[in-house]
Amino acid sequence: MHYGGMETLIMNLYRHMNREKIQFDILAYYEEPGEYDLEVRELGGNVYVVRKTLNPVIYLKNLRSFFEKHHDYDVIHVHILWLAWIYFLFADKYKIKKIVHIHAFGAEQKGIYQLIRNKFIKISLKEADVVFTCSKKAAYYRHSDTQKTYLLKNGIEGAKFYYNAITRKEVRSEFGLEGKKVLLCVARFNLQKNHNFLIDVMERIVEYDNNVILVLVGKGPLESAIRKKVEKLRLNKHVRFMGVRDDVNRILQAADAYIMPSLFEGLSIVYIESQAAGVRTFASDEACAGEEQISDLFLHRPLADGEQKWASWILANMAYERINRKGELVKSGFEIEKTARALQCFYTGERKAAELFEKV
Repeated sequence: MHYGGMETLIMNLYRHMNREKIQFDILAYYEEPGEYDLEVRELGGNVYVVRKTLNPVIYLKNLRSFFEKHHDYDVIHVHILWLAWIYFLFADKYKIKKIVHIHAFGAEQKGIYQLIRNKFIKISLKEADVVFTCSKKAAYYRHSDTQKTYLLKNGIEGAKFYYNAITRKEVRSEFGLEGKKVLLCVARFNLQKNHNFLIDVMERIVEYDNNVILVLVGKGPLESAIRKKVEKLRLNKHVRFMGVRDDVNRILQAADAYIMPSLFEGLSIVYIESQAAGVRTFASDEACAGEEQISDLFLHRPLADGEQKWASWILANMAYERINRKGELVKSGFEIEKTARALQCFYTGERKAAELFEKV
């Protein structure tokens, strides 16, 4: 339960459930503590770990041991698409409702490994009682059965993000950003998020305007390589690595623009957050599902245009009026309270999915 889009959605939902009716237990496969672990426990849930191994026999054995001790559940909601079928084996045994959640419409892996994962994904989608998807494009990409697939919007806590001029001034002062044009990217350092291209874009931006600062929030396996690239291109004064933070809502206030040129997304929750904060948002066509455009702040173009055109495009669109965007968020339906209420009614069986969610 690290800080990430999928994990943040889970926590946003959990916080807004009636926890006298609904409790979450988290089953993870990373052994190191996650940033959200403590909060899960404070809210009344548990965090269990069954470590993923390359040996499927051992993994199944470990899962069997877990479910023998912990099977008093009404629902199992799986967010790792290609692994869902394994958990569903035990859900069937213990008569637990099976949900799988589609969070992306692309894949990092290639070759035989991805072919195997795709077969498992098909099994997971077939065996699920209900499929939730972050976007229609993600569901179509995965060829999910439309008769049981529903759109669950990646809701956010809007009040935390709405533009506040006082907070903006405070944060910019805190991090020494006064007088700077600030680009922000909040993303895990992995292949999907395309930091390598982002740094190339930043190199071109600085050639035109050396008053621009790129702030990077997150961590991940490619962080070291990106740091080395920044040093090699002598961009140290223009790129700041801020690590993992729990105050992205505040950092967004200090930003003049948000940029994330991902290779693919399902529907990135941070695109919704940035627009809610009134921040101009730049994305790649490849990462756009369609539903994430909730305001005129959201702009996108293909990665194939290259870093030179991206740099010129960004600089040409950084001047705009910063205002409160509550109206757009409310109209879009991306408020977490609405999503959480609907999911709670579905979990408890008060209403059917077709009555609560849009079918894809």
